[in-house]
Formats: sequence, structure tokens, C-alpha cells
Amino acid sequence: MPTRLYRGIMNDLNVSYLKKRLETNTVPHLMLFAGGENTHKKECAVDFAKKWMSCSVTKPITAFADLHMFVTEGKSGMHSRESIQELIHIAHLAPYEAVGRAFIIDNAERMLPTSANALLKIVEEPPPNTLIILLSSEPGKLMPTIRSRCQILRFTPLQQEDEAKKNNLYTPILRTLMQQEKPSFVDISAVCVDINKYFEDRRKRLEKELTAHTPSALKAMSAQAREKIDSELEGAVTAQWMHEVEALLMEIAELSKEHESVDLHSVDTALRFAKLSLERWVPLKHVLETLLLKLG
Repeated sequence: MPTRLYRGIMNDLNVSYLKKRLETNTVPHLMLFAGGENTHKKECAVDFAKKWMSCSVTKPITAFADLHMFVTEGKSGMHSRESIQELIHIAHLAPYEAVGRAFIIDNAERMLPTSANALLKIVEEPPPNTLIILLSSEPGKLMPTIRSRCQILRFTPLQQEDEAKKNNLYTPILRTLMQQEKPSFVDISAVCVDINKYFEDRRKRLEKELTAHTPSALKAMSAQAREKIDSELEGAVTAQWMHEVEALLMEIAELSKEHESVDLHSVDTALRFAKLSLERWVPLKHVLETLLLKLG
């Protein structure tokens, strides 16, 4: 699956997860793509559904007649019970050309209670080879019995995309430092303190961004469910933070290669050591200092 459209906090992780599910033939029958506007969760859902439908098919699929999109209706802007009943009817029909039928329900939180109850029946006993993807900007409003059965992927706005590239503000400073014949430890340490402070603040922003829409939903959950979600959020924050820090480490390595006399093997060795140190939770400031000293 292409990743260009979906870059952002956790979005790369989502794409990697979806690819792995396809490769291992372990795609859940019910998924929830959660996220606000400008996250391209709908485009990702369509891409993924098409990939899933094409698995084990001998002839390429062009029309994708087995992919069905359900949107809200009328002035109320809700999913009617009749609409969900239509979904259930189609789900029990044999697919035209794909391995199964895929259904994408946009704004899934806008279901009438009767609609949600109808959907719950097919969620509990799905027909073979059925994939249902719910899209929601307010997943906390979904019926809890439906939400609890979903594999949830959280998407983030594209304006937050690739925060690591914004770290290029440090590129001129790092380039100047590394162009010195033998930069002093004092200079290296000063730069590392500044970068470390930025990433401490960045982690706090990530936590704030990811937890912004969860408080109301958490109140209705059990302590065990809240603990699980808190753990998942913490893991997602850590994964994205590590991704951005590793991008900076690679930037430093690339800057060191601008020197004509650079030993590329030494650069790669130093970079691997820095990444390993990061994985072992060595403080970022120490990781940066060690890397810059080795490459200086």
C-alpha cells in the first residue's frame, strides 16, 4: 500500500500493520479507522479494501463492484436502519469477482440506535469473506458493543505529517558544527541540550494530540479497558517519537558524509550504535553526544 497520502502520527504504523495483515491473511472482519478531518482515513480504507479484495484472485479486478460505500442520508445526516439492512442483504450475496465483499461506513458514529443494533447482528455473525470498515471522527459515540469488537486504527491530520522533517531547523547548526575540524565537547553538548529539549516538548505534544478526543469515551469504560487504551496510546506516542528521533540520527549521519575523507563504514557503525542505544533507552542527549563525537 502506498504511504504518501497517509503520513502522520501513527499513520505509517497503520499502513505497516495493514500490509502485515494482508501478507499473513489475518485481516479482521471488523475495523475502525478513527480520526478527524484531513487524515485521509477514507482513502486508506478504500485502498486497503481493494487490496484485500484482490488477494488470491487470478484476474485483475478493475470495477470493484464488491466494494460498497455507505454514507449518511437525508436532512438528519444519519445512517438509516434500511441502509444497514441493505448492507446485511448484500453481505449474504456471493461476490461478483473478488474474494469477498467489503463495506465502508463513513461517519459511522451517526447511526440511529436501530441501525446500530442491526449492524451488531452481522458483526456478531459475519458471513464468510466479509470486511467491514467503520470510519469515525468521534469513535466514542459508537455503540460500545460494536466498538469493542473493532480493530481500531487511529489516524492523524496531515498538517502534523512527518514532523521529523521539521527538525531540519537543526540542519544548519549541525552542519556548521560538523564542518569544524574537531568540534569541542562544550559545543556538541550545547547543541544536544537544545535538541533534547525540543524532543521532550515534542513528546508532550504527541501525547496531547493523541489523547485530545478520548476523555469522554474513557469515562464510560471499565478500569481495565481504560488501562488498555492508555497503554496503547503510550505505545503509539513512543513509536512515533522514536521514528522522529531516528530520522534526526540519519540526518546527522548524512551530514557527516558530506566530508570527502569520511569513512562510510564508520558512519554506518556509529549510526547503528546510536539506534541501538536509543532502543535501550539511553537518554537522547547522551545518544546525540556520542554520535556527534564519533562522527566529528
